[in-house]
Amino acid sequence: MKKILSACIEQVIQFDDDRELDKLTKKLTERKQDFQIVSSYHNQEGKLIVKIRKQYNNNVLGGE
Repeated sequence: MKKILSACIEQVIQFDDDRELDKLTKKLTERKQDFQIVSSYHNQEGKLIVKIRKQYNNNVLGGE
């Protein structure tokens, strides 16, 4: 029988500014959804690019 030990969704998201990222992290925290910001940087156009891992369903946040 298989058993999922951990699971996550990994996304790369583009934001117009840092405030949008703040809104997302606040929303995830309010929902009690685990997340991890893997990396973030500003591209040549000044947009914020964030790589984030989010909890999938009720599984433990996983991924490497």
